[in-house]
Amino acid sequence: MTYAYLISKASEKGRCILVLSDKEEFTLEELHAGASCHTFEIVRVSDPLHKDQRICLVIDDTGKITGKRINMRASLMYGSFYDYIAGDAIICKEGIVNGEPDLIKFTQEEAVELINLINENVDALYREVR
Repeated sequence: MTYAYLISKASEKGRCILVLSDKEEFTLEELHAGASCHTFEIVRVSDPLHKDQRICLVIDDTGKITGKRINMRASLMYGSFYDYIAGDAIICKEGIVNGEPDLIKFTQEEAVELINLINENVDALYREVR
């Protein structure tokens, strides 16, 4: 089983997205449903645990112009002082599926390790910013 985490504006905590198959890659339906949008954008952030791996946030491409709330946790992960993320965001990683670059889900061990690191460090950073 593979896992993805959703940073929701409602909870501001990472929570597991229910995965209905054992496929490593995402379906378009999963991305649209997870990010609560019709069109999405993929933004890259550095993986603090594995420097050779890239972590991505799948975000609502129109979240700002449709009035979605600022997602502070995802915005802090994105790391821009001049931009922010509005709406839900899915955390996933870049990988290779069938010889092609693709967005893939985490293993259970990776997911637990990453979400613990995010919760510890982003919460601390958020407290400093406030």
